[in-house]
Amino acid sequence: MLNILILVTKAEIGGAQMSVLNLAEELKKQGHNVVVGFGKGNFLSAELKKLNIPYYRFKKLIRTHNPLKNLLFLFEFKNYLKSNNFDIIHINSTNALLAGIAAKISKSKAKTVFTFRGMSLLDSNYKKYKFLKIIYRAYFKFLLKYIDEKVFVSKFNYDFALKEKIIKKGNVVYNGLNKERLKFYDKQKVKNLLAAHLQTNLDNKFIIGTIGRHCYAKNYEFLINIFQDILKINPFAVCVIIGSFGKETYKYKRLIKKLNLKNKIFLTGEINNASKFISAFDLFTLVSRYEGMPITLIESLFASLPILASRVGGIPEMLNNDDAQLFELNNKNDFLKKFVTLSQEEKIIKNIKRNNRELSEKYDIKNTVEEYLEIYNS
Repeated sequence: MLNILILVTKAEIGGAQMSVLNLAEELKKQGHNVVVGFGKGNFLSAELKKLNIPYYRFKKLIRTHNPLKNLLFLFEFKNYLKSNNFDIIHINSTNALLAGIAAKISKSKAKTVFTFRGMSLLDSNYKKYKFLKIIYRAYFKFLLKYIDEKVFVSKFNYDFALKEKIIKKGNVVYNGLNKERLKFYDKQKVKNLLAAHLQTNLDNKFIIGTIGRHCYAKNYEFLINIFQDILKINPFAVCVIIGSFGKETYKYKRLIKKLNLKNKIFLTGEINNASKFISAFDLFTLVSRYEGMPITLIESLFASLPILASRVGGIPEMLNNDDAQLFELNNKNDFLKKFVTLSQEEKIIKNIKRNNRELSEKYDIKNTVEEYLEIYNS
């Protein structure tokens, strides 16, 4: 039995938080003592209470590029370790990485593990604030000296980190979900619930859905900009974007208004357990600039949905490089060509749905935990 602390910066809804929640739940089921630590947000605390998993809120653990603010968390965490002993400290976000230094200077015997859930600013498709890449890379290399085990959620990101000499060695462990927690209801029932939520009529509509916060990485402006072309292929198409509002929201709303798409593209904002709406979608899409291994894509596989996603990060390996479900980043013609097939070719759609359901078994949380336990115990 291991005493395990799992750390993530924010407790709000997101892919990293869902990964942490599923990991903590399965580790507890297998008899280990688990504590989850985080900063701001209420999603994780509410879900952990339901599972009777203890948690600790760190006041100084915040999402920031300011190293001085990160130092405040280092000292807070060092003090926390004075009265708490762990065998494993598993870090799941960049701002929590200073916990590795705190563990070493506090003479903790805990093994430190860091999971790269994406490459973020270091990704080759990140074009904003290039100077930050230089700082970020140096920051990573320094902090990783205090981490015993480096883990990546995709082989793509692992190979990238090796090539960029960010690490010398590491492990790849795919994200996993507890399929028993995923409850996909009757399509028409969920479609009616979604229609009520949006206050619109979705009868006979072809619903293109996606889930993710409004940020640069998600690249939703690409989807909005090509939607008039999508409507030429399928005039019954509507797009539902579920995710918390952010810095890009104003841009999206302005674009939707400019292109006269107000009744065609819906921005719902944040919805708890958004996966419950997935079964209402006819097609799940991700148009991201970069990704690690998106949880929403795993949810879509479990829901047996056809998928159209950008060929970035770990997405191609998640879909077994199925060309029918992948398009080149920001390539409008490639997207529209694949969309024709995924919205009109019933036989192909049926085969894709079956194959995606079979593929989802690869992302069972039991597989993920088995691989992490090997790393914890090595």
